[in-house]
Amino acid sequence: MDGSMRRLTLLLLLIAGCAPTNTIVDGKTVPRLDMDFVGQPFVVRVSAAHPRPGSPSGGLREFGGRISGNICGLDVTYDVQHAGDNTHLTGFIDENQMDSRLDVKDVQNISRQITGTLDSRGTGVNLDLRKNHIRGNVGIRQFDLGRQGDQYIGWVKVTQMVTASATINGADELWSLPPAAQAVVLPALLTCYGDELEGNRRGSLVVGFGGRQTWEGKHVSAIYHNTADMQRTMIQGSKSGTVAP
Repeated sequence: MDGSMRRLTLLLLLIAGCAPTNTIVDGKTVPRLDMDFVGQPFVVRVSAAHPRPGSPSGGLREFGGRISGNICGLDVTYDVQHAGDNTHLTGFIDENQMDSRLDVKDVQNISRQITGTLDSRGTGVNLDLRKNHIRGNVGIRQFDLGRQGDQYIGWVKVTQMVTASATINGADELWSLPPAAQAVVLPALLTCYGDELEGNRRGSLVVGFGGRQTWEGKHVSAIYHNTADMQRTMIQGSKSGTVAP
C-alpha cells in the first residue's frame, strides 16, 4: 500500500468513527448511508449521508455527512450541510489543508449550479451542470461540453492562446452521485492534467466517472500551475506567435 492509500485509509477510518449514524425521516429513526464512488482519477467516500437528501434546493435543513477521498492527486475532506435552498460544503484540499468552500443548488429543475472557492489560492468555481451540457469555469480554465451518449465532449480554454479538447466519460454515473458528491468531485476533476495543459501546453483533458478507479500523482492539478507556469506560457506564446490546438 503506497503513501496515498495509507493516508486515505486512515482519513476514512477517522471520519467513520466520529460521524452520527442515524437521522429522522418521516418520523422514524433510520440509518445514515455510507457510499463509495470511483472514477478516473478519483475515489471518494460519502460517510453518514442523509438517506433522502433530494434536490440540493429541496428544503432539507440538516447535517449531510462528510465526503473524503482523493481526486486528481488532491486529498479532500468536506463537511456537508443541507441549508434549505442549497447544500453547503466546507473543508480542505491537498496536504497543505487549503480551505475550500462550495455550494450546490438547483435552478428551475434544469440547471445544477456549483459555485465557490476550491482552495486558498482563490481558485473560483462557477459551473452550470445540466443533463445536456457542462459550462463554466474552474479557476482560469473555461469549459463548454455537450452531451453525446454517455460522454460530455467539448473544449477547455486555459488561456486565450491555449485551448484543448475535453472529454468526461460516464455521464450517467455522474448523475448517480448525490449532489454534494457531484459538487466535490466535478470541480476538482476538471483541474486534472495541469502539468500538461498549463505546464507544457499540450495534451487534452480526459476524465471519467465510474468504471475502473485510477490514481494521479501529487501536484499535477491545475491549482499548482495557475501562476508561474501560466505567466511563462503567455510570455512564450506571445514571443512565438503560436497557439496550442
